[in-house]
Amino acid sequence: MKKDELSDTVVQLFNENQQVYGTRKLKVELAKKNYRVSRRRIASMMRANGLVSVYTIKKYRPHPGAVNEENHPNILSRQFNEKNGMKLS
Repeated sequence: MKKDELSDTVVQLFNENQQVYGTRKLKVELAKKNYRVSRRRIASMMRANGLVSVYTIKKYRPHPGAVNEENHPNILSRQFNEKNGMKLS
C-alpha cells in the first residue's frame, strides 16, 4: 500500500460522499476496502489535501451583536467606591 494510493482513495471517498465524511466515517469506508489506517493518519492526509468536512465549517456560528451590554437602572441606589473594592459605602 503506497501513501499516494491511499491518499487518492481518501480524496475519492471524501468527494463521493458530498464532502461530508470526517476521519471516523472515512476509516469505516477504508476498512470495507481492506485498508487498515488510523484516524490520525487519515486526518493528516485530509490536511495535506485541503479536505475539510462541510459539517466542520458549519459548526462555528458567531452570535450577532454584543451580549450583556445593556445598561440597567440602579434600582437599589447602591454606591460603590473604588477604594473599598466591591464593598458598599
